[in-house]
Amino acid sequence: MKVHQKSKVVLVTTTCSQSVNEMRAKLAIKTCWAARDNGYKIIVVDNSPSLDFKEALREAEAEVIDQKLPGMGQSRRECIYAGLNTEAEIIVWLEPEKYTLVPLLEPCIYPVLCGEASVVIPRRRNLDSYPQYQQWSEYAGNWSLGNITGRPDLDFYNGPRVMSRNTASILMSYNANFLSKHSYGDNWEILFIPILWLLKCGPVVKSVTVDYIHPIEQLVEDDEIMRAKRDKQRRDLISTVALEAKRLGIKGL
Repeated sequence: MKVHQKSKVVLVTTTCSQSVNEMRAKLAIKTCWAARDNGYKIIVVDNSPSLDFKEALREAEAEVIDQKLPGMGQSRRECIYAGLNTEAEIIVWLEPEKYTLVPLLEPCIYPVLCGEASVVIPRRRNLDSYPQYQQWSEYAGNWSLGNITGRPDLDFYNGPRVMSRNTASILMSYNANFLSKHSYGDNWEILFIPILWLLKCGPVVKSVTVDYIHPIEQLVEDDEIMRAKRDKQRRDLISTVALEAKRLGIKGL
């Protein structure tokens, strides 16, 4: 991708770390350095008490904005809003730990930049670099979500979303506090429920395969507590997507 095209892209993410020495804090700093090294602007909405961490993000040339209101869904709305307040044509929501994905973003950005898609969800070629239990959990979750939505090609479990400005505005509009009785919570839902709206209404949701390698630092996140957390998240996500797909009249496989 040419340098002038990268100026049309902004990466946005959120962080919340107690210390600059936390593993996930270190990964977020690596993500900001990767953005700089690959020619992308990155905005971080941060809810951390650590001034050292904020300074480390700024040293990596990230724009750091203090989170204004509490909540995971709120932090994501705030960072998407910050992206929309730039001149960028493409907004990339990126999980803060995924520094290894940054160099792989170009083929995901191109279809949106060219108008071939409204949103691209990067599809991991395989999950071999993940802890074994997480591999099983995410394969199982993606299989269920693919059947529910009729889109088995989409790697729903991969968090990053590469979006046009219009699609970013649609994601930002998800707010559980102001939705109808069909509200599903305000944490991870902002990355999933609006995608169903897009699948129903027609804007192109595209999958692009990338050779993503999970950060080796995260292999330690595989204890019994984390496995139980993954189980609950998978059950909740499948149930929530199934309810919204039914409400929208989306026919699965």
